[in-house]
Amino acid sequence: MSQRIEASGSASTATCPICGKKFPCGASGPEMACWCFYFPPVDVSFLKSKGIEICICPSCLRRIAIQQGYHEDLLPNIKFTETDWYIV
Repeated sequence: MSQRIEASGSASTATCPICGKKFPCGASGPEMACWCFYFPPVDVSFLKSKGIEICICPSCLRRIAIQQGYHEDLLPNIKFTETDWYIV
């Protein structure tokens, strides 16, 4: 059974400064639209105090959102290759 794609886009490849995983960063891709726009507002200002001022991967953003009280079932399910992303 195939999953319904709710949103998708192309992106450039980035490396998460937290976990080191490669992931697509759509904000710097040709459409200037990213998977992270589908997450609720998450406070990542504490990352700046650690010297992190660039994008983080979906897994790390999801973990931070959950730590800030968002229910896991309400967060987008991001799937990706190195150059494309989609939400199912």
